[in-house]
This record gives sequence, structure tokens and C-alpha cells, in this order.
Amino acid sequence: MGNKQHANEYLAVVVAAISLLMPLGCKNLPDSYDSVDVELVQIRETAHYIFRYSPGDFVHADRMESYHDWAVDFLGVQLPKKIDYFKYRDRAQQIRMTGTFVTGFADPQNFEIHTAEPWIPHEAAHLYFSLIGTAPPFFNEGVAVAMQVDPYNNDYIPREKGGEPVHSIARRFLAEGRLYPVEDILEAVKFMEGDFTIGYIQGGSFVGYIMDAYGIEALKALFQNSGYNDSSQQIKSTFLGVYGRSIADMEQEWLAFLKGL
Repeated sequence: MGNKQHANEYLAVVVAAISLLMPLGCKNLPDSYDSVDVELVQIRETAHYIFRYSPGDFVHADRMESYHDWAVDFLGVQLPKKIDYFKYRDRAQQIRMTGTFVTGFADPQNFEIHTAEPWIPHEAAHLYFSLIGTAPPFFNEGVAVAMQVDPYNNDYIPREKGGEPVHSIARRFLAEGRLYPVEDILEAVKFMEGDFTIGYIQGGSFVGYIMDAYGIEALKALFQNSGYNDSSQQIKSTFLGVYGRSIADMEQEWLAFLKGL
């Protein structure tokens, strides 16, 4: 499957995911973001980004550039163009201009990030990994969470916005009995129907574990041989082919890792 098809497939599911997250009464994601330039007239161009934001607002450009340097080296990818980073003053402006309430979203087809955050590694990770492939959301969102690191501050531990490590949160969810059986959220529809608070952290911790334990090349192979809407059986077969182990066995290894933290 080509990168363009991966990007189109991913963007379609992003729209579906955003629609699930938006509050009642919020408009749908627009077909085009051309109108966002009307108010985002402040432009700062760096080596790999074009930041667009409102007068008086700010972005962490150096932090995003540092993340770029780390990500392309880690993944061994090259961007086809500079990333357009649309930074909104706050959620109110973001909702009004894009119709979305989520923290941010990536558009791999156009290499864009839309967010009210001055820097957002999660959405950048989606763009970089889209050059490799697009796996089902448990892995696709999982790798973006696992790549929530901050090279600018020499911090390579994946963290949520509040600073807590992703593995620590997953360990707490495990102790509270809140984690899903991985098989229950492998397929896109089932993942989207679940609690994103749990699913994103669980995917991030699981993917982060296998990425650290078995290397980035194996994970890249998983993405290269997967599709966003693969069936549970397809996912398990692809995983077995790449890792030589079942997802169920890997899940038990990951859970043992969490318990040992």
C-alpha cells in the first residue's frame, strides 16, 4: 500500500475519531482548512515547519524543530515538504475555525497540524510515521503516544501533558482493573467505541514497550504490512509474522513489565 493511500485512509479515520470526540452541537470537520489563514496571519518559518498563528500568540518553534531532528533520525524518514503548523489561540478559536474540540489533529495528506498547543509531539509523530505506514488505531495512536518525548529538554520518557510517564499511568490503570484485553480493542471500530482515556494510554504503553524491547525496525515492518481497518485476525497474523510471537503472548510480557515498575 502506498504512502498516499495510507494517508487518505488515516485521514478518513481521523475525521471519524474527531466526530466521536466533539461535543453535541459542534459542526463537522470541514472539507478544507483554507479559511484558517484569515486570522492566523502571523507566520514564522523554520527549517522544517511553517507556523501560522494569531498576533500576540506564540509557538515553541525550537522545541518542534528539536523533535523533528530526533524523529527523522529515529525513524529514518524524510519529509516531502515543510509541516504547516496551525496554532490557535485557544480551544474557542480552534472550534470556530476547524469545528474540532480535540487537543489537536494531524492531516498527513497535506502535512498539517492543527492545535491550540504551542508544541504537540503526538500529532507530529502521526505525520512522521505516516511516511512508513498506517496500522490499526491501537498501534497508530499507540506509537504517537509512545513518541511523546521532548528532545529539546533531553527527556526521552513518553509522558502525558501533565508530565506523568505513560507507563506509570498504564500501571495504575492495570492496578485499578481498567485496562482492556488487547484483543478487544485491536480493530478500528472497537478501539473507537472504547474509552479513549484508557485506549490511548494502553496503546502507547504497549507500543512503547515493544518498540524498546524489540526495536523500531520491527515496529516499522508491522506498519508497512498493516492497514487501518484490518480485521482482528489480520492484525494478529501480521503481528505474529513480524514478531514471531502472538499478540496474546506479548500482552502478558508487557503486563509483567508494568507490574515490575
